[in-house]
Amino acid sequence: MTYMQEVDAWLNELLAVHDAETDEQWFARVKPQIRARLLESYRNGQKACPVCHPRNTDKPASKRRRV
Repeated sequence: MTYMQEVDAWLNELLAVHDAETDEQWFARVKPQIRARLLESYRNGQKACPVCHPRNTDKPASKRRRV
């Protein structure tokens, strides 16, 4: 299964409305899971390119490398 197929399967399962679930309950269930997935993806991107996303910000902003 490709990454995008995995994402589609995850979204299909996540976005399905459960029995007797209100809009508010659905939103409260779905939003934290999407935020967690986005944060995981963001952190993976930081790990993949430490030069692009330096953790050390001792340099002034004008001296940092821009990508």
